[in-house]
This record gives sequence, C-alpha cells and structure tokens, in this order.
Amino acid sequence: MRFYASLVLCFLFSLTLIAQTPALHKQEFSRGKTMYVQGNLGELGIGKKAGSEAAFVQQQVAPSRNKRAIETLDVTRTEWDDLGMKHTKVGQFINGMPVEGAEVVVHSDSAGSIFYMNGLLANTDRTALSPTITADEAVANVLEKHNIKAYEMVAKPELTYVADENGEAFLAYKMTLFYNDGEKMNEDAIFADATGQNRFVRWPQLCGALSRAIYLPDPNSNNYALARSEGDPTISGDAYANTVYNQLGTTYNYFLSTFGRDSYDNQGGIMRAIVHEGSASWSSSQDVMICGDGDGTSWGNFCESLDVIAHEIGHGVTDYESKLVYANESGALNEAYSDIFGVGATIYTSGVNSDTWLIGEEVYTPNTPGDALRYMNNPTRDNQSYDYYPERYTGSQDNGGVHLNSGIMNLAFYLMSQGGSHPRGKTSTVVSAIGNARAQQIFYRAQVQGYLTANATFADMRAASIRAAEDLYGSSISASVADAWTAVGVGTSDNGGGDDCATGTLSSSNTEDFYTISGSGSTTVNLSGPSGTDFDLYLQRSTNGGRSWRNIASSTSYTSDESVTATLSSSFSYRIRVARYSGSGEYTVCLQ
Repeated sequence: MRFYASLVLCFLFSLTLIAQTPALHKQEFSRGKTMYVQGNLGELGIGKKAGSEAAFVQQQVAPSRNKRAIETLDVTRTEWDDLGMKHTKVGQFINGMPVEGAEVVVHSDSAGSIFYMNGLLANTDRTALSPTITADEAVANVLEKHNIKAYEMVAKPELTYVADENGEAFLAYKMTLFYNDGEKMNEDAIFADATGQNRFVRWPQLCGALSRAIYLPDPNSNNYALARSEGDPTISGDAYANTVYNQLGTTYNYFLSTFGRDSYDNQGGIMRAIVHEGSASWSSSQDVMICGDGDGTSWGNFCESLDVIAHEIGHGVTDYESKLVYANESGALNEAYSDIFGVGATIYTSGVNSDTWLIGEEVYTPNTPGDALRYMNNPTRDNQSYDYYPERYTGSQDNGGVHLNSGIMNLAFYLMSQGGSHPRGKTSTVVSAIGNARAQQIFYRAQVQGYLTANATFADMRAASIRAAEDLYGSSISASVADAWTAVGVGTSDNGGGDDCATGTLSSSNTEDFYTISGSGSTTVNLSGPSGTDFDLYLQRSTNGGRSWRNIASSTSYTSDESVTATLSSSFSYRIRVARYSGSGEYTVCLQ
C-alpha cells in the first residue's frame, strides 16, 4: 500500500475517547517525512508466534524504486517498560550500511497489539551505491563549504548513509571536526556527499553509581589535566572546580531519584566537566560538559548554576535516548528538554519558587538582579525567544533556531505543569495544571520510550507527550497536555464532542490517504471534497492484524461528497481509504 507523502495534520487525535466511541487517526506513514500513527494498527502476537516489527514496518511503506539498492529494515533495539509495553526501534540500512537519522519505532502492548508507530524512513530512490570521490576530497569539500581554516579531526571520515532535511538518503563521508568559525568554537559531525555533489548535513555536537571527574586546562599543552575524581578531597585554591563537582552530584541524584536513571547514559557513566574554558556546553562526541568562568559582567561563572549544569547533562541524556539532531525543530526540542531538566533539578533541591522558571538567572548579567537567560513561563521576555509556533523562527541562524524556538516547548511544559493561558494571549485555551512531577515523567517517557526519533518536529513532540501521558495517567491528564500544546499553537485540542474530523489533500502525485479507526459500534463516515472533483470513500476491515484488508462499505458516486455507514466490532481492525478518481484539492473526512 502507499501512504500520503507529506505531513498534513499538525495535531493528533489521542486515544482518550471512551472505548465505544469510534475515533479517527491519520495514517501518515510515508518515506521522507517524520510521522506518527496511532490506533489499532495491527497485531504482532506474543511468544513463538510473534511477528517481526521490521516486517510489519516493511508492509506499511512502498518499496524503494532504486532496484540496485539492497534495502533492509532491521530491529536495532527492543525495550519493555514497567507498564508491560514493548518499544522496538527499526533501523533502515542500504547494502548493509545504516541510514543515519532514519528509524521507525513500533510500540505494542502486552498482548502484541501495535498501538503507536513513529519515526522516519528515508527516500532511497536516487541514492548512490558507491563513492566517486575519496575521503580526503570530501574533507576538502567540507573545509571549503564551511570556510574552515584550522581544525582538529575528532573522528576520521567513514562511509555511511544519512537522511537530509528533505528525508532523502544519500551516500556520504561522515567526519567530526573541532574548529573555530571566527565567532565561537564548534564541534560538528558533518556528512559530505560521497559523489562530490554540493550536499552536506551538519549535526552540531556542542550543545549549548555516581562517578564524577573535573578537568582543568593544562598550561603546558593544549589538553586538560584531571584535577578531581570521584571521592577525592576538594581542590585547594579552585572553588569553582569544587562547585561544579558538587553540582554534578546534585544533578546525578536528581536523575536517579526522579527517573531512576543512572547518569546521563543510564549506565553509570562518569559525569565529566572541563572548567575554566568557554561558556557552557555539552560535547556529544566526548560525553563531557564544558564550564567557563564568564567575564563577570555579561556572564558569571557557569559552574555556579545548577540549572545550567543539569541543562548540559540533559543534552547527554538526549544523546543516548532520542538523539534529537541539534538543528531546526528537533534542535529546539533538544534545547527545551535540557531547560526542563535544568528546572527539574532546581525543583528537586529547592521546590517551586519565584525563580523556578528562570534559566541561568544566577550567571546571566550577575550584577543585574531579577533577569535571566530564558524565561520558561514567558519566553519572549528575553526579547529574542519565540513562544507561539505559527510565529516561530525559520531562518538559518542559531542552527535553525534551536535556542530561539525552544521557548515554544518551554511554555507548553510550564502551562501543563502550572496551568494557565498564553502570556501574550495568542490563544484562548486555558490549561488545567497537572503538576511538575507528572509533567516531568511525561516528557521523560516521551524521550526514553522511543516516542521521539532524531528528526522529530514540534508536531511529533506534541503527539509523543500526549501518548506518554495516556500511558501513564489516562485521558484527563493527556487532555491537559494536548491543551498546553494548543495554547502555544502546536495543533488543536479535541473538544470531546461532535464529529471527529481530519483533512487531507489528494492530487496526481498523491492519490490516496488512509485513516485507522479505533472503537466500536455504529459508525458513519462522511467525505467532503472540493467542487468538481471525484473522490471515493472506502471502509475496510482486517481480520489478521493489518496484513490484508477488504472493503466492507464503499461510496463511489461521480461527486465530491460520499458517505458510508457500518457497525464496527472491537474484534477487528478498521481503516478508511480516501481515493482520487479525478481532480485535486483538499477534503474533509469525518466520523459521526
């Protein structure tokens, strides 16, 4: 089957309606776009008869038209959580090499029923199979493209595939460089097209039992010297180094007590920090945070701020879980996650107070009381952050707005935690508070149980947090989560009454869309298409968990409007097919 090729819906109808009420869920599983699908998607089964998640994903997408490429989908990671749910990551491979940034996660319950699927499969139709330039030539192309004069090669070039910003897979040399662009130090994983085309993907690696290690710059070399490791006494004459040592300990305890997480990698990894160097950042390639002294005017010493240190360690958590690419929308989610972890560590030690929702207030302009680097409860107060998705920053600065747009998710988190409405009145939605503890657990689950993948968007984050809330706390809490996202302009909340509707667009390049239906009972499906078109409507049933479908009702008149009625049983899976016979345009499909 073929699925819709672009993400039309910015929202997701969550499974929060009563079980007997049919609900509509857009199936948006297609190559080249991040997607999320939920509902009664199919059956894997359990025990010896259990099916393969990789095979299930393979059934849901059109095969590659690149007949020379040997594409495989393979399970790369499987986890069972405390709720008895199974989360399986399926990677995409071409001729045995991974497509970096491309994976799909299949989520199923204890009975083997698939209820959610999300991620990205790259388009491989035009993917090269062998390089036409050498690794050295690729390095030269990178240096010229990014105007890099001096650099350190952190990781030598290796051949791989990567998904670009349009979801196209291409053969590339991947290298990691540490360099100064004239304004700041950078550490980037850069993918250079292995056929010599002017095509590059850049993934920034510097993101603005307890084991700790503090390093100081070595005056006799360009390296760093270990100054204090776990259990060592305080360092004489270096209060800042001792401060960051203690703050790392508090951060470790926050993650352990709140989430049961053993360090940033959940494997007891040493929490390392370099002090007296730069500002504050996390090196994804080295698993180390960097903590500078500041200038005493614009910045104080970054080591003094717990939320800054927890923020940087939070980037490490993201590196080991969702691996959100630090650019564009996924980068803004990455940055907001770290702000949320930073606030969480502050609440863990001090509770909620007037400064809780201020980020970096202790180190930003230390001589000016009351200000902060960012304000989660009112992001635009810093005169540069955005707090409303339709107005988000879409330029190339700030890695595509990773800091500028983080305010959108920060505000959504604040509203679901504390309740309220948009501080600038951009929407009229009033959000009911669920409390910080629940909000933290929801966002953590969305991250660690595979509801987010590397190139996730704000729409994906909304869907992931709603799903995580449903898993943990049920429909009333997930409704508040949905409202919080609606308040910041990401999607629209289901009002719980009337028709359940969705919109889509059919054209000569996209001739059919699919929707799954959850629930049971008498159901009427209405289709309304644009004038002068001929769109047809089919209601289909599967008795084998989605492996095959047959029509049980259809409406195929020569008009733009169609309607079918049928009685649904909870024993089977159902879906709607909207098909184009002639014409193009936007339609609406609704359940009654």
